[in-house]
Amino acid sequence: MENNGIKDKQEHTTPIITGEAVYPLKAKAWLNRTSYTEFHRAIERQVIGQEALEDITLSIYHYIENLADKKYTNDSILLCAPSGCGKTETFRAVQRYLQQTMDWLPCYQVNMANITQAGFKGDDPSTVIKPLFRHWQTKGRAIVWIDEFDKRMFPCIASDGEDVNASILSSILTILEGCEIEDTKPDSNITRRICTSNTLFIAMGAFDYIRKGKKALNNKHTIGFDNETPEEIDHYEDITREDLYDFGGIPEVIGRFGTIINFHPLSEEAIRKIINKMSNEETYELGHIIKIEEDTIQKLIEESNSKYGVRLTKSVIHNRAMKLYKQVKKSELDESSIFILSESGDKIANRASVRSSRNSCQTHYA
Repeated sequence: MENNGIKDKQEHTTPIITGEAVYPLKAKAWLNRTSYTEFHRAIERQVIGQEALEDITLSIYHYIENLADKKYTNDSILLCAPSGCGKTETFRAVQRYLQQTMDWLPCYQVNMANITQAGFKGDDPSTVIKPLFRHWQTKGRAIVWIDEFDKRMFPCIASDGEDVNASILSSILTILEGCEIEDTKPDSNITRRICTSNTLFIAMGAFDYIRKGKKALNNKHTIGFDNETPEEIDHYEDITREDLYDFGGIPEVIGRFGTIINFHPLSEEAIRKIINKMSNEETYELGHIIKIEEDTIQKLIEESNSKYGVRLTKSVIHNRAMKLYKQVKKSELDESSIFILSESGDKIANRASVRSSRNSCQTHYA
């Protein structure tokens, strides 16, 4: 249409969406560019060899789908796994990925062992969701990982006969079930409320308390003339919902976890990949190639499914490499030296001598 020879200009503008309505759209945009397979593979590159990892990544992906569809749920997860088998690494991998691709969705970890009863020194139960106030996530959209959850899940009787964990769990239960928690901004009268009904909680723990209890009961019935040696604890024995009930877990708390996931021992192939990853990381940190010979690899494999898991493996590699690093610095040796870890004795070599022996032992490069 023209008016006095001038065309009417009809502007087509996209309305700006703000406030709570923007988050479902952001979730949909993330889903459109990120398939579940892509998400899982990204996490799997960091958490090696755990088949049950798929259950965690699928639950997280489904949670984001619910955010996109405004189907807010908090079907929480209980991850049972001994020390050093990938719990913390799973959290770190998910947090890193979401920070890079979905920075509006908080993903953080709190330590249940630091939470105490009201009136005692330590963190109060509201610590679990306090970071959400910084993000102004009033609807509670977040993935909250609660480490050491098993430290508070079972009765702990004080000298006066009081169960000190019961009151803590009572407050945590309210948060898990979904509630509104108020917080007043410091130096102001602004009150904020966070609703935890839309939060995905992932509680983690080793739960060796249960495994020790079950083994003690078993040994009590089996020790005799034919079996005088108590059986060792299987740190990877699955924890079931029935186990949690049998050893004093509060039914209401247990019932809030719709999914219970167990991590299992790692295969030799997976441990080799992890050792290779660790040596590459150490190479990057120290600036020297770390070469691990087969005899040391075999010893590390034997120890990796122990009570302390691959966390001990990482510590062993780091400590042995640091001793060689110290020698290089103190003796002013060639900065391009290679560190060789071997059960016959760790040593420092130059690159030329290592090239000639590549076919006889395994070398790890960054």
